[in-house]
This record gives sequence, structure tokens and C-alpha cells, in this order.
Amino acid sequence: MSDYKFDTFYYSEDQSSEHYLIEIEKLTDDDYNQLYRGKMYCPWCKKPQLSLVKNGTKSFLRTYPKQYHIAVGGEMCPYVNNTASTKVVEEYIQEIRKCKKIKNLLESTMRRLFKLDMPISMMVKGEQRQPSNPLLIEKPQNDKIIKKGIIPHYSFKSWGENLPQDQLLIVYGKVYIEVKDISSIDKEGNAIIQKYIHFKDIKSRKLITSCRKPNEIELREGNYYAVILGKCHKKEIRGYTYYNLWINFPVEESILLKPFPS
Repeated sequence: MSDYKFDTFYYSEDQSSEHYLIEIEKLTDDDYNQLYRGKMYCPWCKKPQLSLVKNGTKSFLRTYPKQYHIAVGGEMCPYVNNTASTKVVEEYIQEIRKCKKIKNLLESTMRRLFKLDMPISMMVKGEQRQPSNPLLIEKPQNDKIIKKGIIPHYSFKSWGENLPQDQLLIVYGKVYIEVKDISSIDKEGNAIIQKYIHFKDIKSRKLITSCRKPNEIELREGNYYAVILGKCHKKEIRGYTYYNLWINFPVEESILLKPFPS
């Protein structure tokens, strides 16, 4: 059984996988039992039932005991794999950073998650074969390929306290983007202006999170598919709690944005 902490689910009532943890985590027990209990399934293969788990201030979804994933279109459900450990993810990212393949990971992930027709980056000579699921980390061992787990990945709709803090993960989703100039004071007391990317909910335009804008990236305000490798960093200022997005280094390689029509 996978230890993957789902943040999306298939809802049998409307037969859609476009449902997120945020929809149910604040419901009363009565509302949850009436509307969702026994009606949530794996968002990919739609076979195992999911249950809502609350652990202190955090919530997540997991499979019921003795529930199993199945193959879809000849490919085994990716959620059958455990989430890779923090150490395994960091080592893997270091490896692909050396051969400049982080962007390739994001491109493959964007194609898979959003089913987009995108060009495939050139393969590096001598590179190991890539798994059908780009989020699956595989390692050769004694003439065999060992699956080390799935890179943790979460929707922008789940951003915040339910995400693992200060560890590498991929955040993805359809977002509305604005570029903002933010004024601040440096250590020498000088006023400086830095550009930030504000990621917002497409419908409500509510701010989800923000990060410093890489200098090499040109952006216009609008709707984007986004896939980013980075960390969720909790910060408290004057009684307010923020969850900032820290992009992995090199930042230009670790952020992928593709505009789409409104």
C-alpha cells in the first residue's frame, strides 16, 4: 500500500478528478460523511477508495486498508509507488542538475499532468532511459532497475500548511500570474525594488503564494500552466503566517510556465 498523501481525488458523484483536499478539510463530520465518505477514489486509476485524515492542523487523503491500484491503458497507476524520501529526492535532483536535465523533468511533468503537446528536450548522450512517469525515481542496481519512489508533487490549490515544509517538491497547477515590484530596505539601509511573481487562483484571483522573479524570465500578466521545483517555506511576521515558494537552484531551470488563453 502506498504512503502517498493524496491532495486530489476522483469524486464519483460528478465523475471528475478535478477535486482537491481544500474542498473537504474544513467540513463538519456530518457534511463530510453525507457528501464525500465512500465517494472519493484515486484520481488516476479510480479504483482504491480514499479517506480524509486529520493530524493536528494538517490534513491529507489516503487509501483504505487492502485497497489496490490498477493499470490504466497498460500503465500501472503511479500512486502505487511510495513517496520518495527527502534524501532520495535531493540526491536525484543533484544528479540531474549536473547534466542540466531539471528543465527536462519539468517539461515531461507538464506534458503528463496537463496532457499538453510540448516539444521534448534533447537527450544527453549516455543518459539512462527515462521511466514512463517522469516523477518516478529509478536507480540501476545489480542489472535491475529499482524504483525509489515518486517525487512529492502537489497542486497549487493545496499550497500551505498541508504541504511538507522546507523539502524539495514539485508544485503544479493552472494559475493566474502577476509580476509585482516590492520595495524593501537592504542591510545597508538602502531602498531597493525587487520583482516578485504572484501566483493567484484563476477564478477568485486570491493570492496563493509568491517568489522572486528570475531575471531571465519574461512574463506578462495572465493565465499559465505552472510546474515548479522548490520548497514550501513557512514564515511568520507580525502575527501572520505566510507560505513562501523557494525555487530550487538554478532558478531559471526550476520553473516552467506556459501561457494559455483565458
